[in-house]
Amino acid sequence: MRRTLEEIQALMQVARGERPADLALVGGQVLFVQSGELLPANVAVAGRRIAYVGPSRGCIGPRTQVLDCTGRVIAPGYVEPHTHPTHLITPVEFARMVLRTGTTTVAADSLTILSLADPSRWGELLETLHRLPVQYLWFLRFQRPTRSGESERFDLDLLETVLHLPSVVAVGEFTRWTELYRGEETVLRRLVRARRLPENNPNNPKFRLFIEAWRRLPLPLANLLGPRIVRSLG
Repeated sequence: MRRTLEEIQALMQVARGERPADLALVGGQVLFVQSGELLPANVAVAGRRIAYVGPSRGCIGPRTQVLDCTGRVIAPGYVEPHTHPTHLITPVEFARMVLRTGTTTVAADSLTILSLADPSRWGELLETLHRLPVQYLWFLRFQRPTRSGESERFDLDLLETVLHLPSVVAVGEFTRWTELYRGEETVLRRLVRARRLPENNPNNPKFRLFIEAWRRLPLPLANLLGPRIVRSLG
């Protein structure tokens, strides 16, 4: 979910201690996953985002929810890189279960939604689930898993109505890979049309420029800006 100017300003105000946080986690040890260190720090949350990590408690106000994390480890939310949240359970119940164990982002298959939901409401459904406390990021199926029962639901004109939603981050999963291996033209045409990013190869000057700039960034900043650099190549 993209940050608005107002949200960025609010986060900075909380970080500076000029505005109370909605939630403060105090007294715990924060896991820095890049270095493997456990460091004592407090964490301030404003809305859906972390605004501050450090020793200060200046962002705690009369309405701030304060959680005492003494003796506990505060870790970043875990990311589930591939799951099917609609096969044996609903996406809402799946989110409820994984959130208890620290997962806050899920890369999820959209096959069941595309197969069963009203196509006119695909976008509404995908984006609504994306806004749950567990963030769903969808990989969009662009064909059925098997040739049998090919459906108009997988017509590319129809799929393109949701392809560029913020919650749709990739095309996949591609189960009929043998058709790609054989170089079947219909499959290749679908791939070319469905691709959201340009051809990223070393001969692309724009690609070289962005990647060279990205390599020079400090690691935390590189991790933050990397996905945005890739999207900007289009």
